[in-house]
Amino acid sequence: MPQFLNAGALWWLAAILPAITALYFLRLKRAEQVVSSTLLWRRSVHDLRVNAPVQMIRRNLLLLLQLLVATLVIIALAQPFTALSFARGRQAALVIDCSASMGTRDEEGQTRLEAAKKSAHLLIDELGVKGAGEGDSLCVIAAAERPVALCGLTSDKNRLHRAVDSVRLSHTTTGMNTALEMAIAVTGVERNVKLMREGGEIASRPKAGVVDEQVGLSAGEPPTSASVIILSDGAFPAIPSRIAERLTGAAAEGAVGDGSRFIRFGLKESDNLAVVALDIGSDPAGFADRKLFVRIQNSGKAEREVPAEVYLNGKFVDAKTVKVPPALAFAANGESGQALEAGQAGVIFSLAVEAEGLLEVRLQTGDSLDVDDVARAVIRQPEPIRALLVSPEGNFFLEKALDCDKHNLVYDVATPEKYPPDPKAGKKYEIYLFNNFAPETTPVGASFFLNAIPRDLPGIKEDKSPVYAPQIIDWLHTHPTMLNLTLLDKLAILKSRRLVLSGGWKTIIDGQGLYLASPEDVNDEQKLQAAPELEAPQFACLLAEEKRVAALAFDIMDTQRWVMRVSFPLFIKNVTHWLARPGGIQKLDFFRTGETFRQTFPQDITAATVETPSGSKESPPLSGTRGVYYSQTDRVGVYQLSAGGTTIPFAVNLLSSAESDNAARDSIRLGEEVVEAKEEKAEQHTELWLYAVLAALLFLLGEWHLYNRRILG
Repeated sequence: MPQFLNAGALWWLAAILPAITALYFLRLKRAEQVVSSTLLWRRSVHDLRVNAPVQMIRRNLLLLLQLLVATLVIIALAQPFTALSFARGRQAALVIDCSASMGTRDEEGQTRLEAAKKSAHLLIDELGVKGAGEGDSLCVIAAAERPVALCGLTSDKNRLHRAVDSVRLSHTTTGMNTALEMAIAVTGVERNVKLMREGGEIASRPKAGVVDEQVGLSAGEPPTSASVIILSDGAFPAIPSRIAERLTGAAAEGAVGDGSRFIRFGLKESDNLAVVALDIGSDPAGFADRKLFVRIQNSGKAEREVPAEVYLNGKFVDAKTVKVPPALAFAANGESGQALEAGQAGVIFSLAVEAEGLLEVRLQTGDSLDVDDVARAVIRQPEPIRALLVSPEGNFFLEKALDCDKHNLVYDVATPEKYPPDPKAGKKYEIYLFNNFAPETTPVGASFFLNAIPRDLPGIKEDKSPVYAPQIIDWLHTHPTMLNLTLLDKLAILKSRRLVLSGGWKTIIDGQGLYLASPEDVNDEQKLQAAPELEAPQFACLLAEEKRVAALAFDIMDTQRWVMRVSFPLFIKNVTHWLARPGGIQKLDFFRTGETFRQTFPQDITAATVETPSGSKESPPLSGTRGVYYSQTDRVGVYQLSAGGTTIPFAVNLLSSAESDNAARDSIRLGEEVVEAKEEKAEQHTELWLYAVLAALLFLLGEWHLYNRRILG
């Protein structure tokens, strides 16, 4: 049945049509003329009869055409249309996905968000219009990482249209869980609303839209029936049951307002290539270079080759062509199946150790989503680790190993007699290396004991007799201190302390050695042959609340040329870096979209300004007298924070594997329920008023033609 956007205009039918008919019966005043005969004036006589005040309505085509023209014009003013509409009084939440993947440009050239907003406007126009207070209600929610309720429940279409127009693309992931929880709160839908019976007994309300006599609901107060309409490409995880069970079920075919509905936008196949991870580290072989690690993702079904370029402060540094494998597997529904896991490949670039400034990694993809083709980061020269080496007589090889890491670590040397250092000297150390010496009290912070045992820490002690010729039997390959170390089982150790560990101590390198009751027994061949082999941990660590401690059970000089191998300075570097700065000494400074940027200044500040990638300036809130935090990082690019005469750049990237896998989904999962996708475009209503105007014009032309034939002959 057609509906009318301006139904009040139909009242003109009651006024205009009778007026036309009345005018048709009015007697015309004509001048009298004497003629010889009325034979040639029959038409004039006929008009006189028509204008007689009381007579039967005779068949007159002109009158009929005039009435039809007036009727059609009035109907056009009432703006009739045909559309599917909600049942009376329905409530729905219109959830519009505005995350990064909705910026994909598909075949028609428009973004998915632009298509979704057009569809949202059509859905708003399809709201039932039954009079003030009786129409359907919608609320509008923009679903990015931080969803925003743009409009509460209302039947005001102008307000709803303005809310949809205000939806802006965000370069973040999709916070659909939070968006649906917000929709539940705004619409007031709860499946488990507690109701009080007359006798005080509490019962649970059943599924929304169902009236159950057992909960004591009166016939005039049925539970609110509401729905959620999701406009998205479906590139978000399944909705957990704790949220899904509070929503109504899937919509029936052809029903806009019944249950939860998913309208899909975008193509079901993806050709997107994206940078999904970025990191930096030292060159494990040379110590003088930095290595930039980049991970690239392919969401398509075919292997792709993509040029990857690196720029520093806008200047070209390096370029490589990377082969990225296709998505690993697809669902069983043929060529249109959804990728189960996207393919990824890594590439490594070399950077000079003194590299500093804005780093950019650019992919030359030409695909439909460009927000993930560039990743940016700020490289700042790190403050070197300050270390103190405490050794009775110094150690040439240990000092040379520390010198290999001179870009990241500076150290002083002291004898046990000069420990602890004089606090008046003003030097603060991040890590202490105790070689063949253990102080009475382990200092707060990081400590590395070489051939020494902490005296005051629980959980570690040593047997009175050492073990001889210990062999490495196992080590934690994935531990940060073991990074790039191989063939440790070939390490030849002459003797070591026999550590006994308990509590929070963790063995990193484990071994077995010959145990002798007395160190003098090593010269007794018979006792040496009969000596049992016992477990002998060679390297262990303890992570306490204020102390990070590592202990090496043997003297580095009691080995066969280990200090001459590359693995020795690598081992020293790994241990000192991990103990002193577990977060890494060389870290790219960047944020993911949606994360909060915090900065502390050495002096008091009274105001701060952030310049966004678009060039606009904002005033972020202050944290105390020296801190600033900024959370509006929903666009990728470089931001500039200015405060206290200092400008600090920081970079924001998408770096989301899930968001870059932008193939439109065939369905979404609400808990245990699967909601199939509708067509990419919402069903558009057809306005009929234009056809009424055209018909009125045709009838008017016909009436004019007929009148001219009668009057003019």
